[in-house]
Amino acid sequence: MSDSSDSEDQKNIELDAEGMPEKGPYGGTEGGMNPAIIYPILQIVMNGLGVLCAWGIYALSTTSYDSKIATLKAQDLGYLYVAVRILQQVLQWQQIFVAVGRKKAKADNPDQYIYKTQLKDDPVVRLVIKGPIGACNRAQRAIDNTREIFAGLMADVVLGGYVFPKPMLICVCLYFCARMVFSAGYMKSAGARSSGQGISFLLMMVMSGLMLFPGIKSFL
Repeated sequence: MSDSSDSEDQKNIELDAEGMPEKGPYGGTEGGMNPAIIYPILQIVMNGLGVLCAWGIYALSTTSYDSKIATLKAQDLGYLYVAVRILQQVLQWQQIFVAVGRKKAKADNPDQYIYKTQLKDDPVVRLVIKGPIGACNRAQRAIDNTREIFAGLMADVVLGGYVFPKPMLICVCLYFCARMVFSAGYMKSAGARSSGQGISFLLMMVMSGLMLFPGIKSFL
């Protein structure tokens, strides 16, 4: 992949004295989006919408799902389902601290760490973002992003799929396609990953709802 495939957001980026982007993510260090406010709200909204989507799927065929939810209730497994969702939230809420750090440090994707020698007053060392090496770095970041959320997603699929096997299979197949779009877009540029990432998030929201909804309903 040649330099010509790099989008405009990767060309002519103004850098500060340390070699970091002059502006940085989230609208820059001065003003712009505050991830410490936006991301907690987003987490709460997505959890709510996920459960709402699962309720809509459940409402389509209540009789086919009620017997399995009754099993969860009889064995007090609703607590397990809710516990898994709370555990999954640990990474999501820790990521808010990362986002705040990114904004202050002006560290944009695909950079995950910024390096600097301690013996010389040299600029910081960042990932290459242009040409074939840049594409490789972003492809690696794409798969790392999937790995970070894979264990939690697997728990959603296994637990939620017990009650909603067919809807979960559909979500998984769509998620597979979305992550391929995500990786292909990320290789072009960090910004081009957005469509695949957005669809992935929506599907993850539904899958998490399919897991959490039976747990909540088992208490009712």
